[in-house]
Amino acid sequence: WTARTGTGNLRVSGLPFTAAAVTNNRPPVPVWAANLTFRGQLCARLNNNATTIDLRTIATGAADSAVAIDTAAQIAISGSYEAA
Repeated sequence: WTARTGTGNLRVSGLPFTAAAVTNNRPPVPVWAANLTFRGQLCARLNNNATTIDLRTIATGAADSAVAIDTAAQIAISGSYEAA
């Protein structure tokens, strides 16, 4: 993407099926990024009972946190999930 405001958190929406709602289960999703600013390890997670994936970052000894959207970057996401 290009020409974004650089505000808010990164969320991919519009998956073809709603993900199953499984208690305490946030399936991880492999992700590749270029020109994206983040701290720690980049990861993504599928949201239960939704058609969205949130990009997250994990630092040693800390909880995961949202990745802020940059004004321009590239990502590629691949994976599978259980539909509702």
